[in-house]
Amino acid sequence: MRLVRPLLTAAIAALASVAFAGPAHADTTVPLNQTKAGKTVLADSFTPQLCDDERFAPRAADEDGWHFILPGTGGEFVKITLTFKDLGGNTVVVEIPDADDNPYKNDFYQAGDDGKHAYLFTPAGWTLTAGSAVVTNSPDFFTLSHTCGGTPDTSTPTPGGTPTPGGGTPTPGTSTGTPGLTPSPSDGPGLPVTGAAVTVTAIVGLALVVGGAGTLFLVRRRRDLPTEV
Repeated sequence: MRLVRPLLTAAIAALASVAFAGPAHADTTVPLNQTKAGKTVLADSFTPQLCDDERFAPRAADEDGWHFILPGTGGEFVKITLTFKDLGGNTVVVEIPDADDNPYKNDFYQAGDDGKHAYLFTPAGWTLTAGSAVVTNSPDFFTLSHTCGGTPDTSTPTPGGTPTPGGGTPTPGTSTGTPGLTPSPSDGPGLPVTGAAVTVTAIVGLALVVGGAGTLFLVRRRRDLPTEV
């Protein structure tokens, strides 16, 4: 009897703790309300635009600000995954929270007792195409509360000039010539004669010398002959 009473007391206490204990808060994944059924969102066309949100203070002029919220009470964000299309049509996936070296500033923050707020900065003009969040307390969805649209940076680097061969710009009306070739000199008086012309001149000169010598020989021989009486 002495043993039964302590055991009965312990059993009653265990049942009471089970009866009054709250339900377990398992993490669940919920969708972003604004991108259901294939919808997309642009920050600069979303309403309301609340650029005076203190969380948007560090936002640059060429960035969009996004503020997400988990409806209801008691719930908290564990992780948010968002999919965007950038200005080039490429898919970019951003997670909140992300690594410290992530180029897209983001974070969760507390509002009262609930950690149900999150914000993100992206390059201006990106399109939000999908979103999901791991949360506690099983809400049905999370939502985009407000945005602040920026101005896309559409500037592009100016291509460097292509250098002109020879290091300069040709003057109109002049010829730069063909690299590696030397222009032929113009024919004119006083220029040396080369090649076949030299050979022809030498042959003509030799013929004149031989002819002159022969003529001189014949003249002298005729002089030496006796004169007939």
